[in-house]
Amino acid sequence: MGLFFKRYWGLLTFGSCLVIAAGVWAAAAKMNQTTQTTVNQPKGQAALTSGEEKKPENSVEIDSEPYVSQSEFIQKGHQFYNDTAGWGRIEALNWEDQQKFAQLLLTSLNEIEEKESLQMDFNHIQSLATFIVENKKAKEHVLLLHRIFHDLDIDFNQYENEDYFDVTHYGEGKKMKEVVKHIESNSGV
Repeated sequence: MGLFFKRYWGLLTFGSCLVIAAGVWAAAAKMNQTTQTTVNQPKGQAALTSGEEKKPENSVEIDSEPYVSQSEFIQKGHQFYNDTAGWGRIEALNWEDQQKFAQLLLTSLNEIEEKESLQMDFNHIQSLATFIVENKKAKEHVLLLHRIFHDLDIDFNQYENEDYFDVTHYGEGKKMKEVVKHIESNSGV
């Protein structure tokens, strides 16, 4: 037996190193997967423990009470669309969440005493949200809502960001015609 180990010592050492390296690699991959699951969770959502009901993978928390201030309405709308449609997420929309949030927008618009300067933009939000509530599943509705809220957050709430879509009446509105044209083509007007 001693002769066997002497003869194949290098090969046995190499094989042992490969087995150990594979074990470390597998453990690291498992740990990375667990970390990614935790990192990708929406803010404020704790990791699920056994026995908890799992939400759809791309679902987010949606407030149950309507927004009553213009500033909060704009900020929360922008945040929702960043979380659900920003950075490529628009390709995998959770339409149940989109409809639920669109209904919250419509309810909030009934509660908010809007400034006249925001009326046209809020009307556009209302039209686009109505399309979504009516189950018209077009990514363009979500995209335009996101852009409107983004620009309003910059102009009304002084949100700082380099991107600007120029689609609001409250702002400069140079590209607002795109929003109007989309709404008209989807409402049969």
